[in-house]
Amino acid sequence: MILDRLTQRAKSVLNSLPKEGKITCSKVYSQIVKSGGMGKNILQNLKNIKISKNKKIDINDLVKEAFYQAAKNEHMYVGTEHLLLALF
Repeated sequence: MILDRLTQRAKSVLNSLPKEGKITCSKVYSQIVKSGGMGKNILQNLKNIKISKNKKIDINDLVKEAFYQAAKNEHMYVGTEHLLLALF
């Protein structure tokens, strides 16, 4: 099952978002920060990162890209860092 390849924090981020459709990047960003995971740690170290707050992205595209980023980096699990990479 695909959810078995998500970390607990990545699951909590995705569970806080709509199951389909478009969502603003700022909503995903704020959920990654709330998660307390690796994605949040990266954002704290890269304070000059600017995310287009009103830009909307498709949830399915976000998840597909996160899985791609994890596979590309040879990671078994998709974490908040991969969700963050998918935003970019």
